[in-house]
Amino acid sequence: MNSLFANRIREIRTNRIRERLDVPPDIGLISFASSLPAKELFPVKEIEESVKEAFTRWQDTALQYSSSEGIFPLREKIALRINAKSMTKYSQNNICITTGSQQGIDILGKLFINEGDVVLYEPPMQLSVLMAFFNYGVKFVEIAADEQGMLIEDLEAALRMEKQVKMIYICPDFMRPSGKSWSMERRKAFAETISDFDVMVAEDITFSDFRYEGETILPVASFDKKGQVILVGTFSRIFCPGVRLGWLCVSNELMEYVRNIKRSSDLSSSTLDQYILDNYLEKYNIENHIQMLVELYKERRDLLDNAMRESFPKAASYSKPEGGLYVWVRVDGLNSRKLLEKCLEHHVAFVPGDSFYSRGGGDNIFRLSLTSIPMERIRAGIRRIAKGMSALGFHPSTRVTINPQTYLKLDKNEQRKILLS
Repeated sequence: MNSLFANRIREIRTNRIRERLDVPPDIGLISFASSLPAKELFPVKEIEESVKEAFTRWQDTALQYSSSEGIFPLREKIALRINAKSMTKYSQNNICITTGSQQGIDILGKLFINEGDVVLYEPPMQLSVLMAFFNYGVKFVEIAADEQGMLIEDLEAALRMEKQVKMIYICPDFMRPSGKSWSMERRKAFAETISDFDVMVAEDITFSDFRYEGETILPVASFDKKGQVILVGTFSRIFCPGVRLGWLCVSNELMEYVRNIKRSSDLSSSTLDQYILDNYLEKYNIENHIQMLVELYKERRDLLDNAMRESFPKAASYSKPEGGLYVWVRVDGLNSRKLLEKCLEHHVAFVPGDSFYSRGGGDNIFRLSLTSIPMERIRAGIRRIAKGMSALGFHPSTRVTINPQTYLKLDKNEQRKILLS
């Protein structure tokens, strides 16, 4: 049967972390690999009311096909929200509803990428994005960056030297997976540079709402002079991923092409889901819900940072990002896949860094997600990772100890928790 597969299927990268963790459920596993949103903050009651509203008020249309670009009121609300945050002037005519942001990336691949075309990006890059573009035979070219963002000199050099650059993928707000953000000056310089070239930009703003401190910075699209920047967004992180909706924000010139590709892919995203989300946005303040998410994730980030300071060796360096959902850890001389093998023996998991590079690299890095782990398990999970490091010769610079007399006063369940940690 393999001989019948298209060439692109043979070349698709496998998600090695998922393959490795495809084992019988382990109730003791503490997974920093999972980036599922915090389920305890899903707005369940509000969604229930929004579903009722969809059936009582919009029954005839909510259960029907809809236009490929999505229902008008939802597209209008998305455009207004983008404008309020970005100082832009988009309308509903610039918005196409997608089945999550992943489909948005896939649509852009279909629209712009021929086999052998070049996509520029700043490593590391989210694995799902790499895989979406990889399906179209793309050649990835990495652009170096510093703490302020993509290096403009390197970007311009690549744009001049590479003959088939079609697109640049950027995630300037709390970049996944590293958590880094671009400065305002670098965003302006980037927009100025691309205006001299015939190239498109996919700006992923999935994590821009998750800022814990510092000033909000305008997206690159705010400085776009020629309609080159396409915004990619999703409600999976700020609402819930079960209502599988995202969006593309494109120029008027591109909308017809995007609409046609969307139509050929799945006709339209779920009409019912669109009405549920639209009803929610109409009746409730999603910004209040996002603020609750921000407060929870910030608390988890701070606890994670403290736990790493307590337990990790001096060789470990790690970020404390101003926002986003990930922490990026580097340990010089350590192979993160070997560490993962050891950590799985201690019932803890993370994502090795080499998953986020298209041309190798990241062997001594790993990603920790802070979204789905309960507060009470974070410190125990970090201690287990530290044990895995110790097994490979990377010993903690400090050890967290407990007085024997204090230990004996604890009940058996508390003693067991300490032993398992």
